Amino acid sequence: MKILRFAIYLISVCVDVYAFFVGINEISYKISHNPSPLLIGSIWIIFIGTFVFVIMHTIHWAVKRKCQNSGTHNIPCSLYSYYRAKLKNQTKTALHAMHFVYHSMYEQKEKIRNNRMVYKDLDSIKGNIINPFLEDARMALQTSLGIDVNISIKLLKKCNDKNILETYFYLIKSLKSEDKREVQNSYILLLDASENLVNYNSCCSASIDYNRRFGNEEYATNSIFNYLMIKENATDWLSNDLEIDEKEAQFYSSSKYRKCYRSLAVFVIKAPQNTNAKGLLTFDSEKPNLFVEKECREIMGFIAHCLFEIINETYYVQK
Repeated sequence: MKILRFAIYLISVCVDVYAFFVGINEISYKISHNPSPLLIGSIWIIFIGTFVFVIMHTIHWAVKRKCQNSGTHNIPCSLYSYYRAKLKNQTKTALHAMHFVYHSMYEQKEKIRNNRMVYKDLDSIKGNIINPFLEDARMALQTSLGIDVNISIKLLKKCNDKNILETYFYLIKSLKSEDKREVQNSYILLLDASENLVNYNSCCSASIDYNRRFGNEEYATNSIFNYLMIKENATDWLSNDLEIDEKEAQFYSSSKYRKCYRSLAVFVIKAPQNTNAKGLLTFDSEKPNLFVEKECREIMGFIAHCLFEIINETYYVQK
């Protein structure tokens, strides 16, 4: 679009300069009595160029509107993300990806069932169970939606009479990202004020207030983590640009997230139709405008349900 605009602008400037020196009357006379191929060609170029510009501008506006409506709440997805999620999935790549994730989940559960003495708790399944499952999940997202993300698991636990989310596992997509990333281990859950945390804005205010009073030394605070773990029937939250959401009081985190990512998707780890959440599954990327909300909710939500099945199998072993 920019190249086309520049070309039309350049042609119009040349025509204006020519008209200025020759004169409008002289140009009209030449066109009617002695038209030259160059002049006629220029007129046709201007006419066709203007027509193509209008068509391209209309298409650009329509696609931009589609990206706006398909992104996360008020933040659009990129054109590339829209293409991968909407057009390429006409070939059912999303269904193939979900089928692949289910096979991976079933394989990991079979490992646990066949080796109860080895995989007896959550710590024992990190390397040989959780890691390969998340690798498969990330590959499924790359295949179906064309997105490359870091994946984190944060599990609910009690610590000194406080409810916290502890970072249980982090799958970082490259060593380069790992070198610059400081993983925040624990997030406080403000369950005591749960009756007041009814929306994103109230969760933001509570998280900011906690950070002002207690700082970030022992526990970090994240408004969306609080919202999803407290709000009944809340299952997920996605953002294509956290900086925009933070400015609009839709999101707040006391962690140093700006150094690591701008897009974030968070899903509750629980069974369908069940309020007993085990924790949160997060997907993040340093790229903004990455998520097409509908398709990401379907595939990432399915991954969260499969992860619940693996973790629940380990809880069953412990019992």
